[in-house]
Amino acid sequence: MPEVAEVFPCSQWAGQWQGAGRRACREFTWALEPAVVFGRPPPASRPHGIRIGKPVQVYVVRIAPRCHFLRRLGGRSEEGGQYMPRYLGLDLHRRYIHGCEWTPETRQERHFRFPNTRNGWSQFVATLDSSCWVAMEVTGNAFQAYDLLSPHAEKVLLANPIELKRLGSGRHTDRVDAARLAKMLALGTLPTIWVPPLEVREVRILLRYRERLKSTRARFLNQIRAALRRNGYDLPARANPKLHLTQEQLEVLPPAEKALILSACRQADALNDEIASIDGEIARRLQGTAEVELLLTMTGFGPIAAAAIWAYIGDPRRFQSPKQVARYAGLDPSVYQSGDLSYHGRVSKNGKCE
Repeated sequence: MPEVAEVFPCSQWAGQWQGAGRRACREFTWALEPAVVFGRPPPASRPHGIRIGKPVQVYVVRIAPRCHFLRRLGGRSEEGGQYMPRYLGLDLHRRYIHGCEWTPETRQERHFRFPNTRNGWSQFVATLDSSCWVAMEVTGNAFQAYDLLSPHAEKVLLANPIELKRLGSGRHTDRVDAARLAKMLALGTLPTIWVPPLEVREVRILLRYRERLKSTRARFLNQIRAALRRNGYDLPARANPKLHLTQEQLEVLPPAEKALILSACRQADALNDEIASIDGEIARRLQGTAEVELLLTMTGFGPIAAAAIWAYIGDPRRFQSPKQVARYAGLDPSVYQSGDLSYHGRVSKNGKCE
């Protein structure tokens, strides 16, 4: 005799139950496994009850909003409903994508791989339909893949890599990572992130590029400072060597040192022009943005600082308290607490380095 499994309450049964052996399912957020129960649809007087009778196979599922039972024959519901969700996990790499499709009712994994090229993505998109749920870890071209897959799948979610690392089992292979994404997506335990709009992501790209330009300029200025120090000219800390370098000092330097300093000065000047160009592009994109204009009215905020706050915080309504904003920025103190021990250290630095 099959074991009787628990059936969660459901507010609506679809249609009339006709005969035994019909499979009842639902549009669900996740399912653990098929379970056989003894029963028939409850009467109107007891909508959440179950009546003993012929064995009927149903799916034990988690109750979620907007979910209801549908009678299905084969792969499609009799009422013209959607397919049961297909749960796909994609592990992104520079040259290829490893994917896993997990079927909750049979607990089977189907692994596949395709090249990380336009043609490879086009072939993968052709296999999707409106019943697909896709999960990816935020890395590489994850946001571009999100934009590509969103019109073709029912739901596309990006996972937080830091939280995934904490939840990992220690094994790290393509198959394990892709299967874990698919299973966590089906079980509703995937730690997701907020996907910013395209215009916000573009400003983020410009801000990151500006930081790289500044880092490159600092390296050239350090080359000038090191050359002057080798020849007995000690500069103040954090001083711009170009402002302290005179023509007389340059003439008495060895030829090789003189050529190095002149080359580094030209590179630094070119980078200054590029940084100014990026600053203008950022200002043009944020012109007329109410949030940025409000930040500029605060003391200590310039155009770049206001753009960084606007781009990285995004929608402030997704934070429930100022503490969450501090945590997101990595400015919260690190805490170690176990039993009677409690230590508060430096800031966690878990946020964006920009």
